[in-house]
Amino acid sequence: MINRYYLPCQGRSANDFLYKGKTSYNYKTKKVVKRNKVYKDYFNMLKEYIDSRIGQAPFKRTKKCKARLDILSVRSRRFDHINFASGCKPILDILKRLGWFYDDTETYLLDKYYQVNSPDKTYQGLYISLECVDELPAPKYSIEDIIEMRLTMGM
Repeated sequence: MINRYYLPCQGRSANDFLYKGKTSYNYKTKKVVKRNKVYKDYFNMLKEYIDSRIGQAPFKRTKKCKARLDILSVRSRRFDHINFASGCKPILDILKRLGWFYDDTETYLLDKYYQVNSPDKTYQGLYISLECVDELPAPKYSIEDIIEMRLTMGM
C-alpha cells in the first residue's frame, strides 16, 4: 500500500545548511544567520509536520523494514537536483526515527526526488509517497564490478 502525504512547506537547498558554523545573510529579515541554526530550525519544523501528518510507523521496525520513498517538491523555481536531494536528508532521518524503514542506505531504502514548477501557491509544498516493501532492487554495483572496472582502466 502506498501512503501519500502533503507537507505545506518548501524544501530547502542543501546550500542553506551544508557548511556548519558558517554564516549567511537573510535579505528578507536583514539578519546574519548561522547555517547550523538554519538546519536545526528546518529539522524541527519538518519534525513537527511529519509527526502530525505521518506519525509513527504502524509496525515494529526490524531489519526487514524496507521502503520506497518519493519526494516531490512543487515550488515557483527549481533547485539544482543534488541540492534538492541533499536538502531532503532531514526528512529521511525523521522517517527513520519514526520506524518507517530500518536505515537510509540503499539496502533498506529506494529514494527518488522530483521537482515541478508551479506559480500557483495553492499547490506548492512537499508531497511524499511512502511504500513499505519486502524487496528492493539489488545495488547497481558490487565490489566485483569495481575490481573489473579498475582492471579495464589499467589500475
